[in-house]
Amino acid sequence: MNFCMYCGTALKADMEHKRVTDLKLLKPCIKCGKADKLSQEYCVYCGTQITVPGASQPESSAFKKFTWELEKIESAADNVRREVASVSTSVDPPKTKGAGLNWTALLSVLGLILGSATCYFLGREYMQRVYLQLTWPRDGIVVYVDPPSVTYRLYERGSNSFIVGKSSDAGSFSINGVKPGSYTLHVSSPKHRTIIRRVNVEEGRTTVLGYPQRLLLPAQES
Repeated sequence: MNFCMYCGTALKADMEHKRVTDLKLLKPCIKCGKADKLSQEYCVYCGTQITVPGASQPESSAFKKFTWELEKIESAADNVRREVASVSTSVDPPKTKGAGLNWTALLSVLGLILGSATCYFLGREYMQRVYLQLTWPRDGIVVYVDPPSVTYRLYERGSNSFIVGKSSDAGSFSINGVKPGSYTLHVSSPKHRTIIRRVNVEEGRTTVLGYPQRLLLPAQES
């Protein structure tokens, strides 16, 4: 090496010999930790400036640009590494030591116990009535009769119109969408006498007949 590779200044005859043989000239880079014989003012691996105590040399514009581009690449690589680390952290669930108390199972058991105790103290009839009230239609008439199979006709007072239908096999029927007013209900069944009941329907309320004691149709005398 007869000339400086950075500025072109002629070197002394013994500089090449010192560069090759003098290990003190192999200054490790403070950033990447690598050392090379060609590293003078800047590291030939990462472009970081190698500062020599007591020396003040002007920085090369080419190495400034190289160092800036390298730092930009390393910054982008750091961002990618942080994103990968955050994704792996969010995907892997945290591991807990030991099994904690299962509050869901405990609350379920307590709910079953309290529900059973409530049904026992309130009684079967009360719980049955609550269940039926939840199933009864609004603005309608619900009727429970004996015998199970009957035919009914609902007459509106002051009008010639009526509603006709049959009960279910369980001995009950419901008439939905009945307007508020006064009605007459005729219930009949083969081999039984027809019974007539006056019914007043109120808005927003369910009119129930035959509960808990069913409407009984007397049998016809032979």
